[in-house]
Amino acid sequence: MHLLSPGGRIQGEMTITRLDDEKFYALSAAAAELRDQDLLTQSLLPGESVRIENVTEQRGVLVVSGPRSATLCVS
Repeated sequence: MHLLSPGGRIQGEMTITRLDDEKFYALSAAAAELRDQDLLTQSLLPGESVRIENVTEQRGVLVVSGPRSATLCVS
């Protein structure tokens, strides 16, 4: 997902995973952590019931990418 400015320019990029009906996990670059959190927080509309929580200290991510990444099996 791209985070866009009001003028349509790309401000950031993240991967969103739906954990359940009302819970999502957003992953962005470590160097953009605070900026992306600010962009999400500032995008909330008045009265929206949304909680944005930084879980960097509790979770980790391993990214596997490349042309043959789909063939990887983890058991």
